[in-house]
Amino acid sequence: MSEYKYPSMKCIEKYLIDKDAEASERTISRAMTEMRTKFNIWPTYDNQLGGYYFSEEDEKYMSGALRFLEMAFISDNLNTGNYAKYISYGEADLLRGIELVPELLKAIDQKTIIEFEHENYQKETLKKTRLEPYLIREYLNRWYVIGFKSETKQLRTYGVDRINELRLLPETFKKPEETDIHSLFESVIGIVYNAEGLLKIEFKVPLDQKKYLDSLPLHKSQIHLHDLRDEAFYQIEVVANYELEQKLLMHSNFITITNPKDYAKYFGDKLQEMAFRYN
Repeated sequence: MSEYKYPSMKCIEKYLIDKDAEASERTISRAMTEMRTKFNIWPTYDNQLGGYYFSEEDEKYMSGALRFLEMAFISDNLNTGNYAKYISYGEADLLRGIELVPELLKAIDQKTIIEFEHENYQKETLKKTRLEPYLIREYLNRWYVIGFKSETKQLRTYGVDRINELRLLPETFKKPEETDIHSLFESVIGIVYNAEGLLKIEFKVPLDQKKYLDSLPLHKSQIHLHDLRDEAFYQIEVVANYELEQKLLMHSNFITITNPKDYAKYFGDKLQEMAFRYN
């Protein structure tokens, strides 16, 4: 219904009152202004429908903004009493290099070329790199900087925890108008983008797993196709990369890939290799 998709100011006020939150028109207007200044997101008013909505461009940044607000909300509440001692963290290790994130964000905002040494764990080497930074991405409690290498213009991703000797150079770069890194990573699980690897993957799960999968989708593109007998069928549209494989392996005890057939065979071969190692 339009009052939910395009809520009016009165509808927003009522919702906030129901949630025991301050709900004056002035407060809501101030909150909208803060959304613009802090997150560059602005609800648009539709005169015909008599309510507010977010444009497709704004919706691209909504999940990141909500994630930020979630972390800020928890952080604010940890300052109350001794609440911090009641939280158990699944990943308690500290991220090396987190102190570099503000400098990286500054470089992205000012379109400044950065230079750093990047550590290769496999080769045990340090390589100097010049990068035009476009985006900071968080995945599994790790932070990454994404951009184009100055020399080759190739899109690359670097773990912040492996960056040493970061420098912001006096040189700047110009972002091509058609380049939207946010959009590229909409279809990515993890950090590796592959322009040739976009797949529509269909899979099925037993019906007793349906509620779990609906509450925690594999990816935001996930849609429920239909149910047949004792199974539920789904689809995701994602880039085929290492992180996708890891995500599917995590759920391999109940997920069966049905399409595309070549990827189903590829994944089945992976599972057979694992079974062979244990046999």
